[in-house]
Amino acid sequence: MTAAVSRAPARRILGIDPGTLRLGYGVVEVFGPTDVRYVECGIITAPARMPRAERLVEIARGLRDLVAELKPDAVAMEEAFFGKNVQSALALGEARGVALLVVGEAALTVVGYPPATVKKNVVGHGRATKEQIAYLIRATLGLRRMPTSDAADALAIALCHARQRGGGGRP
Repeated sequence: MTAAVSRAPARRILGIDPGTLRLGYGVVEVFGPTDVRYVECGIITAPARMPRAERLVEIARGLRDLVAELKPDAVAMEEAFFGKNVQSALALGEARGVALLVVGEAALTVVGYPPATVKKNVVGHGRATKEQIAYLIRATLGLRRMPTSDAADALAIALCHARQRGGGGRP
């Protein structure tokens, strides 16, 4: 007679890298402190020729569909950073607001992480390049191909959340 192995239920984490043209997303399942598995990643896009308000509606629609389909237990998103370009910071804030609204509608809580924290957690230092992040995400999660940079960033955010919360604990 063999004893059944007790395994904690998986927690699904959605990582979001917000943007008004491309919103990167990455989903992982966490079974314990060191058992993280890839589920899906990609980008939700909106045409650059559309006015910003219409692009944000398009991003929101895609994110709503994604949340409904993948049913995450937790959401982690990159926090806004202050760059040199005020217009870029404003657009990023608008994209974050749309993502916060959609996630809030689904009764999910968002935990934010500064870009340097995500990079340090995944790569080992806070000044990692997008290429380094994508490479290490591919290696860590055992992906066959390199994800796009927006999707890799989103997976890095989800992975950071799993590690920071000790195996994906609540939220």
